[in-house]
Amino acid sequence: MSTAFADTNWLYSDVQSDTPEHVGSTEIIVPRSEQSLMLLLPTIVYLSQNLDNRWLTIVSKSRVSGKLLARFGCNKKKIRIIYVKNKSFVFDYLKTALANGKSHTVIGNPGKLTKSQTKQLENAARCGNAQSITVRAST
Repeated sequence: MSTAFADTNWLYSDVQSDTPEHVGSTEIIVPRSEQSLMLLLPTIVYLSQNLDNRWLTIVSKSRVSGKLLARFGCNKKKIRIIYVKNKSFVFDYLKTALANGKSHTVIGNPGKLTKSQTKQLENAARCGNAQSITVRAST
């Protein structure tokens, strides 16, 4: 593992809990959206090794390299990747994946969300006992 990722465990200290207080939505803002996968790899690796029997779901418009995920140590058997053809559908898929309860975490890049959309994701996460990680490029 790269030393750049060595001291990130404190960021994820509460992720594995199944208790309702660990349900909700987190937004990560990155300099450019094409960097988001590389910046999220330590998180994806950690969450793919979660003891929860549900999926880590990634909703993406662009291809996610299975070889890259494997090289960084992801448990690919616990990752579900949903590809969408139209970026405008990312939000809808995020919301559905959160609410259906089949994922412990759902990651996606829906762009900048309105307050209403953020609230909808938080409600869906509560409904599905899941957590949402949304990524967007800084403006």
